[in-house]
Amino acid sequence: MSFAHGSNDGQKDMGLIMLILIGTVPTAYALNKAVSPAETQTFVAVAHEASAVFAKYAANTPPSSNPRDDTQAFMRTRQISSASVPAVKQLTDTIAK
Repeated sequence: MSFAHGSNDGQKDMGLIMLILIGTVPTAYALNKAVSPAETQTFVAVAHEASAVFAKYAANTPPSSNPRDDTQAFMRTRQISSASVPAVKQLTDTIAK
């Protein structure tokens, strides 16, 4: 009832529009329909190859307990640690799955 009456009708309209945009626009980015099944298979194959390369460099290193945090620490500081390569390998494996 107060939608049509009051001094802040414009704010109510914009609030509703923003709720609709915030609720629907991100799904357009999350669901990329432009990627074909063949491109998806190529991406998975490349992720497996990258994981194999990382495995060579992380040969005798134990897996990371928190790969996302270790990778973020590497990206933030630009300093590679003993947990960096195993963490990137674990994230690459997760992406490939």
